[in-house]
Amino acid sequence: MNVLSKINHVPLKYVAGMNIAILVMAVTFISINTIDQTTEYRSQATESPLPSPILTITLDSKNPPQLLTSDPDWAKIGDALLVRGQNLGNIPFGQLFLGNTAIPHQNIVEWTSDYIVITIPPQANSNPLTLKFNQDQILQTSNTIRIVELNQTEF
Repeated sequence: MNVLSKINHVPLKYVAGMNIAILVMAVTFISINTIDQTTEYRSQATESPLPSPILTITLDSKNPPQLLTSDPDWAKIGDALLVRGQNLGNIPFGQLFLGNTAIPHQNIVEWTSDYIVITIPPQANSNPLTLKFNQDQILQTSNTIRIVELNQTEF
């Protein structure tokens, strides 16, 4: 009974402070354990395939697609490069090449009717950009895209 009578004389601020301290420690412990657990998220999305190279592209003869120029006309490996064009449609078609180097589809950052944004692949060298489609049709930029070294200062 002697212990219980002493508890009645403990100030309310002290009891509230101890309860808050215990609560903070418990929340901290739970948070740390939650953060340390590995989580795994799996996407339920399916990858939509790009058009097959076998697919025949029907062109509007009044407004045929055109590749014009690149902006800028030089890039480093891994850089994004804007290629201006006209009537390119909104869906990638055919295969892009920088000389003999095919540009992988994952390197196509954006494709609109007026421009294409690509990332320069590692094995690329200076050449015009070409778009091959329908087995025998080829579009090509009017300028050569110069691939420069990382620390190159003169072109």
